[in-house]
Amino acid sequence: PASPRVRGPERMSPFCPRASCPLPPCTVHLTRHVTQVPIINENDAVSGNQGYTKENVFSDNDALASIVASQMGAEVLLLLTDVDGLYDRPPSEPGAAIIPEYYRDVEDVSFRIGDKSAQGRGGMKAKVDSAMRALDVGVKAVVVASGHNLSVVRDVFSSKSTGTIFMDRPPTPTAAETAVSCASSSAAQAEAARSEARKLQTLTSEERSAVMQAVAQALRDNAAEIMHANALDLAAVKTNKVEAALVQRLKMTEAKIETLAAGIEQLAAMDEPIGKVL
Repeated sequence: PASPRVRGPERMSPFCPRASCPLPPCTVHLTRHVTQVPIINENDAVSGNQGYTKENVFSDNDALASIVASQMGAEVLLLLTDVDGLYDRPPSEPGAAIIPEYYRDVEDVSFRIGDKSAQGRGGMKAKVDSAMRALDVGVKAVVVASGHNLSVVRDVFSSKSTGTIFMDRPPTPTAAETAVSCASSSAAQAEAARSEARKLQTLTSEERSAVMQAVAQALRDNAAEIMHANALDLAAVKTNKVEAALVQRLKMTEAKIETLAAGIEQLAAMDEPIGKVL
């Protein structure tokens, strides 16, 4: 479908800086509503760029992107580049490592940008500056990632670790996200236990017995450390006002540890049950 005609100041610029202009993002919204994707370029002849720099020009498309994201009320801005993200030093140097998260209100992340990326327009310095500017104007997160990855958009918005994410501070997980995280962790532990159990099945009876004997001995050798960790757990649950019956079940004693170790030794001494009909 054809794009609607827009008259007046907006025909000159979709982001006109003058206060008398209509709602700045109107042109972009109109093109989206007719199923078209607007492409905005910093060196376009219709860019309303007055007042952005001393020379009244946009410095680069990264800077323009932060303005567009702000005007559109975007929550996330994605800046694509020819490397995987922000590195702690120039990517060509030995030992260079990508910085996966940059939380500017929490810690001062140390990185060094090469001379080539620090000069001119569109380099990594421009992307970092634009990310900071976008956060200043209300964008919640900025991601700098490689444009060579054809799945980069899908990866970013499916929460897959991609590139470098810039935020003011680490996000606080919701109760639902915490529950999902715990469930995922429990599932991973269960899968790991099943995998190791299958490995145990390949051992001889003597080898399995030796493993259980070692576990029993490790409990006795580390009883003091176990008791200390249990004391910390008990202090935490008392602070949270957990029911007394549950606290009692959680409490660990030297006698309980010894009973557990003795029980494991009894299992080690039993006849081999694997491969037999019980």
